[in-house]
Amino acid sequence: MPEAVPQLHPPERRSQGREDARHPRGLDRFVQRHELSIVLLLCILGAARIFIFSTAFPMFNNVDEPAHFDLVCVYAQGHMPAQMEKYNPEAVEVLSWYPSPDYLSPQEAFDQGAAAPPAKEIPPAAAAQMASATAAAFSSWDNPESTQPPVYYAVAGAWYRLGKLLGFSDIRLAYWTRWLNVLIYGLLVWTAYACIRRLYPGNLALRIGVPLLVAFFPQDVFYGINNDVMSPLLFTAAFYSLLRVCTEGSKSRLFHLVTGLSVAAAFLVKVSNVTIFLPLGLVLITVLRKARAEGRLRKALPGTGLMVLAAVAPVALWMARNYSTLGDLTGAADKITLLGWTYKPLAEVFHHPVFSPAGAWVFLSELIAWFWRGEYVWRLIPIAMPACDLFYVLTTLAFVGAAVAALLGRRERRPADERYAGWMGVAVLAASVMMMLVLSIMFDFGGCYYPSAEFPFFVSGRLIVGAVVPFMILYVTGLDYLMARLRLNVSRLWVLLAIVVLITGCETALSLKVFASPYNWFHL
Repeated sequence: MPEAVPQLHPPERRSQGREDARHPRGLDRFVQRHELSIVLLLCILGAARIFIFSTAFPMFNNVDEPAHFDLVCVYAQGHMPAQMEKYNPEAVEVLSWYPSPDYLSPQEAFDQGAAAPPAKEIPPAAAAQMASATAAAFSSWDNPESTQPPVYYAVAGAWYRLGKLLGFSDIRLAYWTRWLNVLIYGLLVWTAYACIRRLYPGNLALRIGVPLLVAFFPQDVFYGINNDVMSPLLFTAAFYSLLRVCTEGSKSRLFHLVTGLSVAAAFLVKVSNVTIFLPLGLVLITVLRKARAEGRLRKALPGTGLMVLAAVAPVALWMARNYSTLGDLTGAADKITLLGWTYKPLAEVFHHPVFSPAGAWVFLSELIAWFWRGEYVWRLIPIAMPACDLFYVLTTLAFVGAAVAALLGRRERRPADERYAGWMGVAVLAASVMMMLVLSIMFDFGGCYYPSAEFPFFVSGRLIVGAVVPFMILYVTGLDYLMARLRLNVSRLWVLLAIVVLITGCETALSLKVFASPYNWFHL
């Protein structure tokens, strides 16, 4: 009787795509041999890409960068706003001397010589007069971001102070503030890999594919000063920690504490990360049900209780402070008033165009495209390419749909941690889309530029960019599943590399004009 062939992985750890790990060939074999070096290279490449583009884009972009820079200056001075405040004089000084018309001035203004040139190119007296007029305008305005959650601004404020100690000042200090994104992004790529390596140890396409796509994710919010840039790192850390609590019930109380704090930190960097509380709830239910079935409920309660307390208490304290100073739990009421939005009567909510087939397609397709590429404009024209947007939309719908089909099928052959990761990712994405839908239908946007009465769709994908790693898990899982169903005997990594080359080539082609701008770092 022949001997049984030893298995590299127990049967319960098998899943779609694990056959590649047993008999790697070509590219897969090379990647397996040099996996850690490749991931470190991806961290460096992802960070370098952020550095290059954040340095190339002029200050201050159209995604509220002046307001975010002002708030960083305020936190750097040790002050946390308790209400809507005027722009800080330190920020106004930089904003007034280094404006860039590249974002919100039309091409005709440049063709006719009407766009303001860089201050260094005009006589000092004229430059001072222009700066004085701009400063007067900024000084009279309320900063709509004043009551944002504090985590990003506290970190960026400390980074800003470090830049001062290193000798940066004025516009160079503003660019230094942007360069915090470089460090954040490198950590994000590594965190994505650490998460996937733990959850999918036998699936090379996911272990390398997810950090690869994250490293070259073309969302332009990472090129500016904005509290959205920290969302993916903290959201991923919280998501990963929650999954470990769910699949490894013996985790220490210290780990439960850190997990809860990571959930709180994700919310306190951006309120739109509220979707992280859905995985928290799912994990809590799963862990307690499992503990009850195994007769160890009393043993599980202290750790889970500590996790929930650590997640809820910091958020509750911040909301209590908001309510005591602003009369509003999230601090968003004053911003909504400043933007001119009003709440719709319930009877009008369902008259929104999103409830028609055409409107639903506009909402979903634009949300997907903006999630991938962002919302920067250049001379009032979005930095976008219709063919590339269509690629983002079609592959997202196809691959995420396929990932759901993979989760529904052959459930008994998938290990528990993969099922939990997949379904929690689906839950997060569904909650994120639902949140954007609710924001679209609940307001009358009045005369606001965006969203507007003509385009009443809240499709700023940067608001849900915290979920980029769960999204990429589903994206690569769906690609893997489709290729297996179609019996395509090609390494998934070749396909993922082709996708990266395509999106990076598209982003580079669209950004060539940015590098030539006389208002960016290279032309200071």
